[in-house]
Amino acid sequence: MRCTPPPPVSLSDLGSVRGGLLVWLALGALQFGCGNSGPGGRGGEVGDPCDGSRPCRSELLCSTSGVCVTDPGVDAGPPLPDLGPGVTITGLELAPVDPTLDLEVGGSASVQFTAVLRRSDNTTGPATGARFEASARVLGTLDANTGEFVANGLLGGSVTITASRTVGTQTFTDSVTLTVNLTRTIGGGGGGPTDPPALFAGTPVTDAARTAALQYPLDGVIVPQNVAPMDVQWSCGANTGTCPEGDTFRVTLQKPHTRVVVYTRNPDEAVNDHYLVEGAAWRALAQSDPSDAMTVVVDRYDSAAGQVVSGVPIDVSFAIAAVTGTVYYWDIDDEKIRRINDGASASELLLPHPDSPLANNEDGDDCVGCHAISTSGRYMLANLHFANYGALYDLTRNDLDANPAPTEWPVSTMIRWRTASFSPDDTRAMVSSAVGNDFLFLINPFTGGTITPAAGTLPNPGTHPAWSRDGDDIAYIGNTNSWAGSITTGDLSMLPVTGADSFGAAAVIHSGASSSGEAEGGVTDSYPSWSPDSRWIAFAHGTGSRSDPRDPSGNVVVDPANTSALYLIRRDGTGLTRLSRVSSANHFEFQPNFSPFTSGGYFWLSYLSRRPYGNRTAGNAGTAIQPGQVWVTAVRANADGTFDPSSVPYWLPGQIPSHRSVSAFWAPRACRVDGEGCSVNSECCGGVCGDNGAGGLACVPPPSNECRELGETCSSDADCCDVADGASCSNNSCVVVIFG
Repeated sequence: MRCTPPPPVSLSDLGSVRGGLLVWLALGALQFGCGNSGPGGRGGEVGDPCDGSRPCRSELLCSTSGVCVTDPGVDAGPPLPDLGPGVTITGLELAPVDPTLDLEVGGSASVQFTAVLRRSDNTTGPATGARFEASARVLGTLDANTGEFVANGLLGGSVTITASRTVGTQTFTDSVTLTVNLTRTIGGGGGGPTDPPALFAGTPVTDAARTAALQYPLDGVIVPQNVAPMDVQWSCGANTGTCPEGDTFRVTLQKPHTRVVVYTRNPDEAVNDHYLVEGAAWRALAQSDPSDAMTVVVDRYDSAAGQVVSGVPIDVSFAIAAVTGTVYYWDIDDEKIRRINDGASASELLLPHPDSPLANNEDGDDCVGCHAISTSGRYMLANLHFANYGALYDLTRNDLDANPAPTEWPVSTMIRWRTASFSPDDTRAMVSSAVGNDFLFLINPFTGGTITPAAGTLPNPGTHPAWSRDGDDIAYIGNTNSWAGSITTGDLSMLPVTGADSFGAAAVIHSGASSSGEAEGGVTDSYPSWSPDSRWIAFAHGTGSRSDPRDPSGNVVVDPANTSALYLIRRDGTGLTRLSRVSSANHFEFQPNFSPFTSGGYFWLSYLSRRPYGNRTAGNAGTAIQPGQVWVTAVRANADGTFDPSSVPYWLPGQIPSHRSVSAFWAPRACRVDGEGCSVNSECCGGVCGDNGAGGLACVPPPSNECRELGETCSSDADCCDVADGASCSNNSCVVVIFG
């Protein structure tokens, strides 16, 4: 019989293709079967339906989906209706054209995408069998078959949605950009003229004397994406001045597609001139629009004047990076070591009851002071008591809170040092003496025993040793005039490592006196630290090594003349660069220490600073915090000695603002990787201590139903629960870093 093609379906009949979701009601009226055997019954053409009773032309193949194709690797999808004589497919259109989803942080919303095929006779029809793809999945999930996109409410931003349909040998595509906007408003409900949003409806005024001045974060700071939520702090009037009771504040944190607004009245419960950003909102801000800075501004409603006073916005940039590992620092007020795991907002006390070499610890001194962390992150050399008795601790043990905490060898009054540095393989440590002016000597950290070098002479005087990560050199401070904590002269020097327990001739690579003309003054170099690639050394230079100068009675002296700044230099003494962006106005920066990891194109450098943190209420501004607290700066890893690669710093979350923090050291998570011997689950990065197959115990991967959550330790990517959502095991910690 003769087949008659169906009447054409026009765009005017179907409605606007890009004005909404198109339903092709005419599909059921179209006839199939015509042309199945082609002109003259020669077999189906490309795109025609086929099966055992309806063959394709001899040069074509019948695909698995039942259509004629030229190549079995190209599947044209479900068969299309007969297009009619001379009618061809000319393109594909995806709808909606400009989709936008607006939702709350943590909420959910969806949009349905549809695709239609354009035909040469100006008609359209549904692209049955089209595939849908998203350029990224961080904003939500897209069903590849149905075209439904569901936003996850975790991040804001934009994503490209593409639909494709193969017809014969041609693939037709179309793309649109989906925008996801996240918002979070806190404290703005209830309605009425006295509610916060109504108070800020008036025209704002600019008045520097009444502005709610941001004290933290600092303008232009760069932070990693996994940093703990910041505590936004402000003041009225003087930098440390509290704001009047009854005033209301609007805190706005904003990126292009994520906006968090908080209204707070002063005082409002526990809130007083500060707002600690909630976790979900902070994550959304940190990872949304990763290339854009976050703007922070605090506007004030002056209740006495009945006016809105505009705040001055500042910028916070998130590096596309996760800084992993653990920071160990000395809390002077506790006289103990505290540790902060990556991303944590609080520290934990380590070794509450250190061992004592004294009978019954009759002096009552259980201080743990100067310390060094092994390259693996597993061991810590520590000074006990103010007499600097040495001890070694295995940080993977779960009984370090015992009384006393177990050491790896008995603590003795005969083993004493002040500063130390492990070799890259943890088998040696270079330490400085605790008797008179410091000199360097070599020990086996697992026994505490002194090792006589096979070759070379160790420096005397010498202090603040730092073993390079490649193992080839030890940086230290030579030509000193006192013990480690109180030198007022010193030169950055280098001791070559020429072989096993062998050393070459030491040499000065920077004279402290050569930088005496800088703003911080002084002739003292101190505390060298190696970059992760062993190309650069950070060190402090100033009037002395001690950040808390003391009078003859041992009392801390607040001395503005006690100044220090941070520098970078190559191991050969070239490329000297002052890290000016790090410096506070009074040059109170000491004790630099690199994280062992490079992330996001940055080295991450912690250091001690006496600059105030935040305001008087939530921070420590206006208080006599001496010798300061730990801050962190992002240092560009492409430093070449011609520019300052540092950035505006951030305060290391987890410290106690009212306490004094010094000597921060970074290390990998102190856990045992898969295959390493263990005794309990908590020792293992994957969280499981199991049968090693040889009658013993070893760390093994966790069962699939007991995967590791974000922030927990891990041995491999497979340990992490959220691998499908971008989680990976980085430096023994499950993290998610959003790239894009």
